[in-house]
Amino acid sequence: MFVMQASFTTDTEFEDRLQQKATKTKKEALEAEGNIDFECWRKYHKDEVEYVFVSKWKEQSDFKNWISRDSHVQEHKEMQKNPEKEDGFHLKKKMRSYEVLF
Repeated sequence: MFVMQASFTTDTEFEDRLQQKATKTKKEALEAEGNIDFECWRKYHKDEVEYVFVSKWKEQSDFKNWISRDSHVQEHKEMQKNPEKEDGFHLKKKMRSYEVLF
């Protein structure tokens, strides 16, 4: 089993956007081939909120296939064009992957 952890942090005023992203990502992940489970964890910091997406996959290749889909690639291309929105919305992202031992 392969586990991917993606952490997204933004200002608390934009939590509704992060919530929408989490809902969309969960739906898409659970429909993906090779996905076993998806959870979203939340933690509040001083002026920020952090959502951590934890997805479990049969194989690392299943995860790679899922993130390589056209819609995901296009979404990232659009974000690269406008990394900081006019209203100040931005995301900090950290990714970590794990292999389950037992």
